[in-house]
Amino acid sequence: MEKNYCFFCKDLVTCTEKKVKENYSYRNKNFMVEETKVYCSKCGNEVCPLDLDNDLENIYNGYLNLYGLSLDSFEQIRNSLNLSKEMFANGLGWNKRSIIRYENREVIPSVEYLNTYKKLKENKDYFLDILRLNKNAIEEDIYYKIINKIDLNVDYKSRNAILYLLNGSSLYLMQILKCLFACDFLSYKSTSQSITKFKYAKLQYGPVVDKYKTIFDIMTRSGELKLGDLIWINGDIKNTYEINVEPDLKVFDAKEIEIMDEIKKKLRKKTAKELSDWSHDFIGWKETKIGKIIDYEKYAKYFEL
Repeated sequence: MEKNYCFFCKDLVTCTEKKVKENYSYRNKNFMVEETKVYCSKCGNEVCPLDLDNDLENIYNGYLNLYGLSLDSFEQIRNSLNLSKEMFANGLGWNKRSIIRYENREVIPSVEYLNTYKKLKENKDYFLDILRLNKNAIEEDIYYKIINKIDLNVDYKSRNAILYLLNGSSLYLMQILKCLFACDFLSYKSTSQSITKFKYAKLQYGPVVDKYKTIFDIMTRSGELKLGDLIWINGDIKNTYEINVEPDLKVFDAKEIEIMDEIKKKLRKKTAKELSDWSHDFIGWKETKIGKIIDYEKYAKYFEL
């Protein structure tokens, strides 16, 4: 072990270490930190460690832990969103210099900002809620640069495809999933590019968005979607979905809007049986094993409405 100076022995001495828990108070918050105390092997008195910065970091991390954070969290959270410091600051309506100081460990954010970081750590899609609230205060080109760059649990364009298909109507889950499937495979057939980033798995009731339950749960909890009326489908009661947020059409090009409009016109009023029979007739569904992803490149050319 590296030697430390003992003021009692007035010499550099070898030391022993002992872990102890100490109580601290910061910003009227009390918390406990586990520290490594250093003691002189000769006289047994506590000596001052050489690395005081490490002790200070432990204290700050003890405080930040009350919010589920650490000194490393600020940069990690921003990176998880795939945003530069400037984009992150613009989206939140914060000062870029503040972001730099937080990440350089120069200052601890205020409680308000810590609570924002805490929510972003728990669910990075919370950034989208703040971004929408700040939209009028952000230049449009900057807003869409952030939109195109940001990494969300469900990407922005895919969310808006769901919102657009539901706009002006109330659909039950399988109707929405079949419409999404049709939009993406028709788009891929026409342009070699799907509209959303969704993948489609073969299930017994047809092609469906992979992990769709998680996607719709996220959008419902975010307030973008809400549950509508209950309806009877094949002897079962099903919830319909409605939108709480207007779709952002600027993320789509004219061809994509045209495709979604065609799907809305042709599929939204079909019965559950008609949708099931139609989707089961798709060769991509027939040739794919249950639970596996249907290959766009291999099967989109066979897609027919």
